Amino acid sequence: MIYLVRDPRAVMSSRYRMIWCQQSENCTNSEVLCQRMRHNIEMMQHIRIDSKLAPNLALLRHEDLINDILHSTTRLLQFLQMDSLMNRRLVQWIQEHTSVDDVLANPHSTYRNIKGLASQWKTDLTPEELMEIEGNCGDVMRQLGYRPVSRNRTVEEVVEEGEEEEDTQQIENAGGAPENDITSDYPLNVVSVL
Repeated sequence: MIYLVRDPRAVMSSRYRMIWCQQSENCTNSEVLCQRMRHNIEMMQHIRIDSKLAPNLALLRHEDLINDILHSTTRLLQFLQMDSLMNRRLVQWIQEHTSVDDVLANPHSTYRNIKGLASQWKTDLTPEELMEIEGNCGDVMRQLGYRPVSRNRTVEEVVEEGEEEEDTQQIENAGGAPENDITSDYPLNVVSVL
């Protein structure tokens, strides 16, 4: 079982741009999103502690996947015991599909330039939207290793810092994941590679 997670700020930023999503109150409500994520995290923790399925359970952050897609794909295939599939043709397909946008701008296309995608929320969200999402999702963000924008930093400062890279570096230098961060318990977390 692979639980793919994404920063709630990025999820909401994406949802705010989808016309079909704007027509559903639940789809544009960060409280609803994070309640579902909380439930999923609780289930993952329960399975991890009380189940024979634990060795077959992995957590993968979307941001880790796209920030180093070839390494993450290799690790994913190893976890699935399918590492023989990682060959030149697959690498070429990944590179072709992640380096350019779909010419028709189809949001569901398999072609997407992923450079900068992980931090796009930093420029797309208003300060009000950001504070609302973090207010509703702060605990989920911390558990998944995402650092909230503090009251002492503006969105512009976060954009300038390059938060994802900084967080990864801080975690690696500290020799582990932040307190209450469940991602270190799972084999596919790129931040704490087993």
